[in-house]
Amino acid sequence: MPTVAELKRLRRVGIRLEKRLKVGKAGITEGIVNGIHERWRSSELVKIKCEDPCRMNMKRTHEILEVEPFGHTA
Repeated sequence: MPTVAELKRLRRVGIRLEKRLKVGKAGITEGIVNGIHERWRSSELVKIKCEDPCRMNMKRTHEILEVEPFGHTA
C-alpha cells in the first residue's frame, strides 16, 4: 500500500499528465487494457477519461480495473 506522501506525489504527477486514455461507451475493453499496458511501459501513471456510461458508475469502473490482471488502482 502506498504511503500518504507517495499518493500525494502520484496525484501531482497525474494532474500534470496531458495524455489521456479515452474509455468510450463500450467501457473497459481489451483494447483499453492493452492501451494501459503500453503506456505503463514508459510511465508509472496512466490518466483515463471516461465517457457517460463509465462515468455514471465510477465505483464499478474502479472495481473492474482493479481486478484485471495488469495491476491495481489507487
